[in-house]
Amino acid sequence: MNRKAFTLIELLVVIAIIAILAAILFPVFAQAREKARQAACGSGLRQVGLAFAQYVQDYDETTPQIWFGPNSMDQRYFWMDALLPYTKSNEFFSSCPSKDFDNWQPSQQIPTPGANAKARENVSFAVNSLYASANTAAKTADKQDTTPPIRETGVPYSEFVVPTNTVLGGDGSGYYIAYSASNADLKVETQPPYTGTIKFPNLGRLTPVNNPNRFIGRHFGGANFVYCDGHAKWSKISDVAKTNSNGVLHLFTIEDDENK
Repeated sequence: MNRKAFTLIELLVVIAIIAILAAILFPVFAQAREKARQAACGSGLRQVGLAFAQYVQDYDETTPQIWFGPNSMDQRYFWMDALLPYTKSNEFFSSCPSKDFDNWQPSQQIPTPGANAKARENVSFAVNSLYASANTAAKTADKQDTTPPIRETGVPYSEFVVPTNTVLGGDGSGYYIAYSASNADLKVETQPPYTGTIKFPNLGRLTPVNNPNRFIGRHFGGANFVYCDGHAKWSKISDVAKTNSNGVLHLFTIEDDENK
């Protein structure tokens, strides 16, 4: 019994159909994969928020100091060290699968640490240093104030007027400051072109230009954020970057200054 073979036209039609289906399905698969990464990132960040809440309970209702050391160039102890006894693992600090660690070297994360510094490599999340800087509302309300914030100390939890709406940290480019008390050292980028090697919407410090410390919207234009009451959620960078009438990014200060 003779069997009719495929003609060249029929073969090309089949190949074209497969190509069309692949073009339709591959973006769907990519979105599903990124959604899974976003969920894994959020899960790790919730563990960081839980560790933060446990630390506050153990240390007289005071938040951990963001860094310890004689000066900013000799940082010997970081917020990750303070929370490590509660997370029990460094893995939670690097639990965002979407962060490109290959293009972010440890030397970029920690600016010339001292000999005794505990370098924390591959950290996914940046901390909001503004909540731990003194007189945050006074500094941010005055747009002409370019005074840098003081060393980021622990803060009595009773001073948090709205802890559910105060950002503790989130998806970041580095491990450290992602917001500055000086408006002259602040940049919000919700649309390209972005600074340096950053590929996503971002918010945070303008300097240093070659290694900016920012919150990065690497999950569908948004980022996972953890708040000072311990809960975590995803938000668009543009939503988190909302300001009040004084130009203050009110989600980053301990004061209830949303409508001021």
